[in-house]
Amino acid sequence: MPQEYDVLVIGAGTGGYVAAIRAAQLGLRTAVVEKQKALGGTCLLWGCIPTKALLEHAHALKVVQQAREWGVSIASGGSGAAAVSIDMTQVHARKDRIVNGLTKGVEFLFKKNKIDWIKGTARLTGNGGVDVFEGDKQGLKARREIIVATGSTPRSVPGVAIDHERIITSDDAIHLREVPKTVAIMGSGAVGVEFASIFRRFGSDVTILELLPRLVPVEDDAVSIELAKSFRKQGITSHTGAKVTGATATAGAVAIDVQLADGTRQQIRADYLLVATGRAPVTTELNAEGAGLDMEKGYRIRSSRTSRPRKALSPRSALPDRPRARSTTITFRGAPTAIPRSAASASPSRRRARAVTMCVSERFRLRFSDERRSPVKPTGS
Repeated sequence: MPQEYDVLVIGAGTGGYVAAIRAAQLGLRTAVVEKQKALGGTCLLWGCIPTKALLEHAHALKVVQQAREWGVSIASGGSGAAAVSIDMTQVHARKDRIVNGLTKGVEFLFKKNKIDWIKGTARLTGNGGVDVFEGDKQGLKARREIIVATGSTPRSVPGVAIDHERIITSDDAIHLREVPKTVAIMGSGAVGVEFASIFRRFGSDVTILELLPRLVPVEDDAVSIELAKSFRKQGITSHTGAKVTGATATAGAVAIDVQLADGTRQQIRADYLLVATGRAPVTTELNAEGAGLDMEKGYRIRSSRTSRPRKALSPRSALPDRPRARSTTITFRGAPTAIPRSAASASPSRRRARAVTMCVSERFRLRFSDERRSPVKPTGS
């Protein structure tokens, strides 16, 4: 017989573990299926947290190099910039301590709220069933809800094959043990410009290759202009309107074929090519279509499920710290997200902002309603 839970969460990233903790706080027996060795997902393990740690080290290096300007005296320093270097072994040791501390904190919250962490890879089998086919192999059954929070993974473009040695992703770049002399970065979104800043401050020669006409193309024009000025001042080379047509990795470098904005072709050589052209949803092994979900672009459900009838609410006194509110549904990029009616009456931009904050892990749906805010008596052990 499959192990039964009220709520099953697939994925323990920032969307999955927050949903699991809240479900457990509401009295629902909850389990999370996660295949990684630690909880926290991309943000804690390879993304937001470790990159901010590297940025902090890069800023500290800059301050020491400009010690005199900052009013810091170094006895052995010369008349110019301080003769300092970065110790990547120590950098990664501190970064790993920060990451481990946060992931252990999430693990503690799981134990505190009696959430079961099932280590493995999950796929949907339909009718509330989940099959864990790697790791702790077993069958699971959700009595109430399955929350899909499998997150995303770096993606490439045609003509560029990621080998994780010379042609790398952000997941690989975060663990580089040496500072490369030269690095080319394909894409100038948040990930690309963040690593450009890190590597340049560490001492690398950095070249950014962006297909669209300006850096950080999804931001306001003013942001792109100021960032381009800052990068020029730092010595970062930026090619906008540049199309990468191919990349060939060798033992010690990578050759990148680029068509520039004026139509000329150029080959750029670098120690590494960091592909930062966006991310793709992790749904290939989920068996979503096999479980009856009509998916679009790998993550979006084409047709919304009709919400179940609302049950009787608990007395207001049962939730002294959470005022009850009626709910309405606002569709954000195809994913219905329930928000309080007070937010629905706000301005369109405020509604979009609220929808974004309540959308779970790569726009998958998590329905918040009065039923979720009311204490629920556990069903079964």
